[in-house]
Amino acid sequence: MLLINSLALFWGFSLVIVGLAYLLNPRLATRVMSLIEDDAVLAVTGMVGVMLGIALILTYNVLDNSWRVIISILAWAVFVKGASRLFFPDAVKDLWQRIKTREDWMAYWLIAVVILGCFLIYQGFNA
Repeated sequence: MLLINSLALFWGFSLVIVGLAYLLNPRLATRVMSLIEDDAVLAVTGMVGVMLGIALILTYNVLDNSWRVIISILAWAVFVKGASRLFFPDAVKDLWQRIKTREDWMAYWLIAVVILGCFLIYQGFNA
């Protein structure tokens, strides 16, 4: 049980801190998103994402009907995101260009990220 609590807290605090930082400083989010246009940044973040994703999947990969499945889904999302940056960099750039045209939705996504992070923090302390 200690592992799932630690992973829930890891994800929870990470999502809340990053989500709030981007909500409070939208210019930072825009600048970070623009880094995706750099091929070297895309490759490095892809490699890091693949390695982190594999580590998280190997650490905890349980698909059940509880809140714990969120941890596995996040791990797989990190892996898929990293692999897509390595194997399909042009498609990732095109997707980012389309997302940038819908910046009005960014705040809603970030609020959802913060809420998910708060939920995981709660579960991490109470599971």
